[in-house]
Amino acid sequence: MKKSDIFMIVFGSFIVIACFIGYLYFHFDERLLYILSGIIFAIIVLYFYIRNYKDSSYGAKFHNRY
Repeated sequence: MKKSDIFMIVFGSFIVIACFIGYLYFHFDERLLYILSGIIFAIIVLYFYIRNYKDSSYGAKFHNRY
């Protein structure tokens, strides 16, 4: 796991937590909470998929561990 992975997880979690706190205390719209949480989740999943795609498919042909 790289440092950028940990950063993405922590940063995404902070944004989702901030949206939830805003929903509870500052009367954000419920749809905004769901939309922002879904977008952050999708960005993190796409980031991990794109970053690990080379190691799991094309790069696997060149590693001895497979």
